[in-house]
Amino acid sequence: CKLEDIFETFGSFGPLASAKILFPKPEEERHRTTLSGFVAFMCRMDAERSIYAMHGEVYRGCELRVSWARPVAMPPLPFYVPPTLRELAMPDPPSGLPFNAKPQTEELRIFLKKYHDLPKLNSPLDINDVEMCKDYKKTAIAINSSSSGIPYSLWPFV
Repeated sequence: CKLEDIFETFGSFGPLASAKILFPKPEEERHRTTLSGFVAFMCRMDAERSIYAMHGEVYRGCELRVSWARPVAMPPLPFYVPPTLRELAMPDPPSGLPFNAKPQTEELRIFLKKYHDLPKLNSPLDINDVEMCKDYKKTAIAINSSSSGIPYSLWPFV
């Protein structure tokens, strides 16, 4: 059993603060079939889910006994983050739209083809160019995540 096995097995429940396998010291006990270990999660809910899911499960022919241990100090950053969660946690590249909105690629492509660039963020739109304001509003509102449905930078123009 290696730490990578622990990462794959328990890391699927969430980011790990620490993981440790306790190998016996005397040479004659080193080759026994059961080992002990500790896994600390960054979030209590992830730890609870792992206990409920893994307690009593058979792993490599041995039944797992999973329970709570004493609390440990949490590091500021996780020791291990599962690859799928790492992908989700990566920030999106800047889009140039309010709130870093993600336009549908077709709408953005049409807007850029027609106007060659997005309006500068935090600067007012040219209200004399009514058609550009309408196109920008259409592009931004289609993908906006604000609760009002209207990007903050467009409020004066709606």
